[in-house]
Amino acid sequence: MISPVFEWKMKTCFQVTHQLVLSLMADGKVDGLRLDHPDGLYDPAQYFERLHRSIAVAVADSGNRTCHTSHPVTTEKILTGAERLPTDWPVCGTTGYDFANLVNGLFVEPAAAMRLERIYRSFIGEQIEFEDLAYRCRKLIMRVALPSELNVLANQLTRIALAKRHTCDFTLNSLRDALMEVVANFPVYRTYVSPAGVSESDARYIRLAIASAKWRSPAADTSIFDFVSDVLLARIARGQDPSYRKAVTSFAMKFQQFTSP
Repeated sequence: MISPVFEWKMKTCFQVTHQLVLSLMADGKVDGLRLDHPDGLYDPAQYFERLHRSIAVAVADSGNRTCHTSHPVTTEKILTGAERLPTDWPVCGTTGYDFANLVNGLFVEPAAAMRLERIYRSFIGEQIEFEDLAYRCRKLIMRVALPSELNVLANQLTRIALAKRHTCDFTLNSLRDALMEVVANFPVYRTYVSPAGVSESDARYIRLAIASAKWRSPAADTSIFDFVSDVLLARIARGQDPSYRKAVTSFAMKFQQFTSP
């Protein structure tokens, strides 16, 4: 359970950082908001819900009759492939990357793709598949730019593993390597697991990442990936004590912040 002091500090932080924009909306000087990159937040759904309520309260308390009744909030969220915006976010949609991508297609000549590909491969002197390149680059980023963040996650996962007899043999290094492999194979920016549970689409993305990690891993025993999967899907926490469930949920939510960058 969140301590009253911590909750007060969080509320104060939100109120202070949003005081100006909420007053502008209450005065009718701002009609709507665009929120950039919500995937960096620990719990985007909770943030958008808090923002939605705060806007409604600020406008109602202002007594400004000229203020618009509708205050749209859009978010800059990059969606991959068939990915859709989470339905529990109280927002009006995205800022339009999908539409911009379609419009940009008007300036691209598809028939030239093979020729450009041939020129590129001739220039670099090798043949590279995009998925393999993306996979290697993700690993490079984790090794060079984000090693400390990965270590924090690995230590957090190690504590979860040590809490149970059937998972305590997984070492810190093996868990760190497994996490790197899963993240490098993640098919979308992030998932949105919360104390409320795991959505069907998020479960599908996690299972896909785990399967790809197993396939790419050189390890003979891939059972460690089953453990990671059980933690990310919160299956391992079912029927366990509150502190263990909290540790599992907390890890899954911190993991989601890591996959985005």
